[in-house]
Amino acid sequence: MNKAIILFFIMMTATLCYAGTLVVKTGYGYYKYQGQPIMMYEFPPGNYTLESSLEAVEVADRSALDLVQLNSQAMNAYQHSIGK
Repeated sequence: MNKAIILFFIMMTATLCYAGTLVVKTGYGYYKYQGQPIMMYEFPPGNYTLESSLEAVEVADRSALDLVQLNSQAMNAYQHSIGK
């Protein structure tokens, strides 16, 4: 699953408008679109580009990330907004 999330993120980056930098410290977090969690991430600590319509929320560890419930309707809306 982790590889699928990262692969999806890489595939999306070709068509996105970037607004800033995501600074990853713990390695775990999720993206929110219009206030709703849509996608989890697991990245090595470092700086990553963040798309303008997304908000990133970092969590302490994998167990905290497991508690996040993703909103599939918000994910569909996000994909529609970027033309996917």
